[in-house]
Amino acid sequence: VYTWGARDYTELFAERIRYELDRKMDMVINSAVDGDTCRGILDTFDWRVTSFKPHVAFVMIGMNDCGSMLDQGIDEFETNLNTLADRMAQIDCHLILQTTCTVRTGMAAPHESHIDNYMQKVRDVACAHQLPLIDHTQYWQQHEDQADFWRGDPIHPNQYGHRVFANLLFQSLDIQDTANDPKA
Repeated sequence: VYTWGARDYTELFAERIRYELDRKMDMVINSAVDGDTCRGILDTFDWRVTSFKPHVAFVMIGMNDCGSMLDQGIDEFETNLNTLADRMAQIDCHLILQTTCTVRTGMAAPHESHIDNYMQKVRDVACAHQLPLIDHTQYWQQHEDQADFWRGDPIHPNQYGHRVFANLLFQSLDIQDTANDPKA
């Protein structure tokens, strides 16, 4: 809804992998659920992850956890992330963790007061498990003067924010098409 019909970053990634890099047999499956938490991923892990037998999984999580009304604290979030990393390893899936976008200052309670701590937990778990990390939060903080343009509301990226996500993903994986990609 926040992209107003434009592609989200997972669709942009699929386009880059399958068509622009001519890896047509690679499948990109988005099993994200709007409003979900790390607990939700674990509760539905077999359906959302195991059933697809993935080689690689990109997980961007934490925004809903930090604003959750389900009494999920930061300790549970960290435990759940560690469990998620362990379960991915058990199915021989390479996990790449991602932090989320930033939130609009003064307009995103309760997210605003917790988001930095939750994103730090994502970084900590990536480090502890020696997992790759794509730190969108850090990038958005470095470009905070543009971040409001990249949001569809106080906590969700719009089509421009998804392009920013995709470009940082491409850069991190060294699959950026610098000749044809617009500047983020």
